[in-house]
Amino acid sequence: MARMRLIPLLVLLYLLILTATEEMSSQHHGLQLQRLARTRCSQGPYKRKISCTRMELTEVPQDLYPEVEELDLSLNEIRSIFNSSFTRYQRIKNLNISYSKLSEIATGSFYAMPMLQYLDLSKNWSLRSITSQMFNFSINLSHLILSSTGLESVPGDILRLLPNLQLLDLSFTDMLSHINISSCSSKTRILNIVFLLSKIKALVPSRFRIDCEINSLNYKAIKYNSIDPPTIATIRARVLSFPNRRLRPDLWDQFFRGIGMSHIEELLLHATKIARIDQHHFALLRNKPLQVLDVSGNHLPDLTQMGFLDLPLVSTLIIDRCRIKNIGPVNFARMKGLRILHVNHNNIIDINDNIPNLETFVYSDCKKPKWPDQIKQIFNQTKSLKHVIIRNAGLNTLWITFVKNNISLFGGLRTVISLDVKKNPLKRLESGILTDLLLLQELDLSDCELKGIEVNAFEGLQSLQILHLEGNQLLDLPHGVLWNMAYLRNVSLEGNKLKYLDRDLFSNSSKLRNLTLARNQLTGLNHSTFEPILNTLFSIDISENEIACTCNVKWLPLWLSGSITLLNEIDTRCSSASLEELQEKPLMSF
Repeated sequence: MARMRLIPLLVLLYLLILTATEEMSSQHHGLQLQRLARTRCSQGPYKRKISCTRMELTEVPQDLYPEVEELDLSLNEIRSIFNSSFTRYQRIKNLNISYSKLSEIATGSFYAMPMLQYLDLSKNWSLRSITSQMFNFSINLSHLILSSTGLESVPGDILRLLPNLQLLDLSFTDMLSHINISSCSSKTRILNIVFLLSKIKALVPSRFRIDCEINSLNYKAIKYNSIDPPTIATIRARVLSFPNRRLRPDLWDQFFRGIGMSHIEELLLHATKIARIDQHHFALLRNKPLQVLDVSGNHLPDLTQMGFLDLPLVSTLIIDRCRIKNIGPVNFARMKGLRILHVNHNNIIDINDNIPNLETFVYSDCKKPKWPDQIKQIFNQTKSLKHVIIRNAGLNTLWITFVKNNISLFGGLRTVISLDVKKNPLKRLESGILTDLLLLQELDLSDCELKGIEVNAFEGLQSLQILHLEGNQLLDLPHGVLWNMAYLRNVSLEGNKLKYLDRDLFSNSSKLRNLTLARNQLTGLNHSTFEPILNTLFSIDISENEIACTCNVKWLPLWLSGSITLLNEIDTRCSSASLEELQEKPLMSF
């Protein structure tokens, strides 16, 4: 009988030992993972940035550097975050826990990180809920990424506790059937909400409400069944992006009626097949305070049929990537308030329009125009033009050459303050082209394949402050080329083939503050060249040159060790032509 009583006790003892063994094994596995984290997590300089991605972690490792500021825990198997998970890491600013099978977050998980600015919880499809209390101490949070999660709801007061939030991404949240945010911080006007491929099919009060003043809302649903104009009207966003190309005509009508009642300042209708929209809908916006209209990415073969050209109060029109071939003489005639026009990435053959109040003209990444004379006419008719951007347009000259006497494309533009002709194969900059630009403050001639600049090419630019010449093929700069630009503050000559700088190059550049000479072929720098700016220059970049560290440049490291900032110091080295002991060594060790 005694033996019979002993058997159950032995079985119980065996089970207890087995359970303890499993617990010890689990603890041992956890310790192994922690050691794995310590040995395999990649660490940046000073251990401020640590990546533990793809390490099969099941919990937040507790043996990392406690002063870490950026921590990447993505692509792991961290299903739960506890109140104690981050108490050791109180200086974290950037935290990524995406793709981690996360399903549960304790309320106090983020309390220990008051400096947290960026939080990525995306691609955790099992994460069903969050609470606003999680962010009680996250007042510095600027980016909250919740896209591709299983969220079924968003706390109505989530924005009240996040006064510095700039981005809330709720895209691809398939389980979210409604959104009702009613309590806000007074600073939410800096917030941008992204809500792409939403499954909220009805923009009606019971389904969609964001009763906060925000900067922008980017909203795109997979399909719409209903749009309520008052719901659209109550969207308190300065900018509304509505990239929906499959909307029924009746829903477009409801949408535009709502916009007509709203206070939205900027409307973005990217890739919406706008040519198929009843153009009479735009009449609902004719006397509304809409300032910016962006219809980029639409196919607009015939601008004359576009109803948005009847909006007299719109000041900025962006029609990039619209396959436009012709701009006729009266296309913008009814847009009396138009000040800024973007026509990038189009196939414009002819342009002939009068926009008398235009201040900014942007034409970039287009085919080589056949109309330099036509654009010259536009410039002549526009007396208030301030900013001109003609990038990568295939221009190989800035002259109108078919007339008896060559005329500069920019002749007479005495009001322009910035000119950007970047990435045009100009080859050479000749005298007289820029003479009339008396008020010009910024000139960008970068990546223009320039091999030469005539000595008087910058004549007339007495107001110029910023000059970009980087990415060209300049071998030298002519004597006195900068003399008439006494107000120059920034000059960039990076990425040329300069071997020598004239001793008088900066003799009239006492206001120069920032100079970039990186990636040239300079073998030496004369003290006399820099003498006029030795005490006024704030920063200089001479990295990736071929400077020979000899007695002739002994003055250089002495000067650079003073109050001036040497940019890219690690790449500022002595060339192989230097004294033997200095070859390929940092120039500052000279």
